[in-house]
Amino acid sequence: MDWAQILEIQQVLNGYFRALDERSLEVAQLERLFAQDARVVRPNGTALVGPAAITESHRESLSRFSSTQALASSHDVAILRDT
Repeated sequence: MDWAQILEIQQVLNGYFRALDERSLEVAQLERLFAQDARVVRPNGTALVGPAAITESHRESLSRFSSTQALASSHDVAILRDT
């Protein structure tokens, strides 16, 4: 496993949670973080596919809260295959 790949994955995760907390939920922001076929699967099983769908859903969900705080600790990253 390449440490550069692990760092890149950690930076994507940190950027995602920062965008959520800072409410910078613009499609362009998430397009810089995610591939066009990126999937976010919610606890209820609902899947959001692509930066536009993820952005819209998060905007709607987070509009109910005056503030948020994402607590992301050290990420345990494992690369299982070459993709």
